[in-house]
Amino acid sequence: METSIAVIDDGVSASTIRDIAFNKTIEDGEVRESCDFVSQYSHASICAAIIRRYAPIAKIGSIQVLGKCNRGKLTDLTSSLRWCAWNDIRLINLSIGSVQAYDIPDLRKAVNDAVTQGCIIVAACKNGHKISYPASFHNVLGVCANNSLCDSQYSINPKPNGGIEFSASAIHSIQLSETEPVIHTTEFNSYAAPVITASVFNMIYFEKCGLNVKDVRTNLFLEVDNDENESTYYNSHRISGYFNNYPNNHKVPVVLFLGRQFMTLAISIAEMFMKSNYLPILFSRIKGDCTNMSIHIENVDMLNKFCHSVANYCNADLVIAVINVNEIDRLKPDVVVVSGATDAQAKHIKDYSLILADGLTNTRVYNKIITFLENE
Repeated sequence: METSIAVIDDGVSASTIRDIAFNKTIEDGEVRESCDFVSQYSHASICAAIIRRYAPIAKIGSIQVLGKCNRGKLTDLTSSLRWCAWNDIRLINLSIGSVQAYDIPDLRKAVNDAVTQGCIIVAACKNGHKISYPASFHNVLGVCANNSLCDSQYSINPKPNGGIEFSASAIHSIQLSETEPVIHTTEFNSYAAPVITASVFNMIYFEKCGLNVKDVRTNLFLEVDNDENESTYYNSHRISGYFNNYPNNHKVPVVLFLGRQFMTLAISIAEMFMKSNYLPILFSRIKGDCTNMSIHIENVDMLNKFCHSVANYCNADLVIAVINVNEIDRLKPDVVVVSGATDAQAKHIKDYSLILADGLTNTRVYNKIITFLENE
C-alpha cells in the first residue's frame, strides 16, 4: 500500500532525503513550493533520517512551518494539516507542538478534520512537559522518549500521563548526507516520535493493519512483547545472526543474484513471486539502482543481520538480494543466480543451488528458483 509521510517541521534537506516526495513551505497560511536552502542538520532532517533508517522504503516529504529560531504560527501548523488531508497524505510526523491552552480549540479542530479525512498523526510531547498538543489529543499517537530503549524499540505507557501512550528510543546513529559522518541523536522526545512513525509506515505498507488511527493503535499494542519479566518493547531488528546459524524452524529462504547487472532481473523475479501470492523482500547493495521495491543494504554484514528480521516482521516468504560477486563467501544462501561465472567464483558457490542465467528468460529463471526452493 503506497503511503507518503509528511514531516511537518523546519524543513528537510534534499541532501538528507534525496528522493524527497514533496517540499512545501507554509507562511501566513499560504502553501508554496519550497526553494529555500535547508541545512542537513535541521531538526526536520534529523527526524526524517530517523524515519528513513527504520522505514527504508518510505516516501518522505517536507512541510516547513517553522522559521527563524524554530518558531512558527499556529495558522501555519493547522494549514499544514489541512494540506495533508486535501492531498491524500495519510501519515504525519509532528515533532513539534504547543503547551498553550489558547491554541487548543483551533488545533483540535484541525486535527479532528485531518483524522476524519484519514490522516494518522504521530506527535512528540514537548520536552519537560507531561501534556502538550496535539500529542495529548485522544486521536493522535503521542510519543515521549525513554532512555532505556535503543534503535527502533518502543513501549506502551501503562498509565499514560497526559495521554502520551507510547515511549520510544530517541538514541539513533544516523547519517545526514553521504559526505557527512554518522551522528548520534540526543534524548529528546522529538527524536522518539519518528520511531513510531516508521513502525506505523511499515505496518501500513505491509498491510498488517487498516489505514486508520484505531487499527494502527491496536496493531502497535499487539506488536509489543508483553513478557512481564522483561521491559515491554518492540524492536524490528532484534533478530541477529548469520544465515547459516539461523534456526531452521524460522528460516526464510534466501535467493542471491550476483552482480549489479542482475538488479532488473531480481525485480522481475520478485514481481513474479508476488503474482504467485508469495511475499518477497528485496535487498540490494547497489543504492543507485534501488526502487520502491528494494531496500538498500550498505554491506553484507548488514544483510546478514537485517534481512531475516525484516522478513519475519513482514511475515515474508523469502528474501531476494543483489550483492557483489566477491561477497558470496560471506553468506550461506539457498539459491545463487549468476552468469559467466569464473572458476574462482564457481569454487565459492559450488555448494549452493546454482542457476546460470546465461540465455535463460526471466520465466525460466523463476521456475528454476521455485523448483530449488520446493525441494529444500
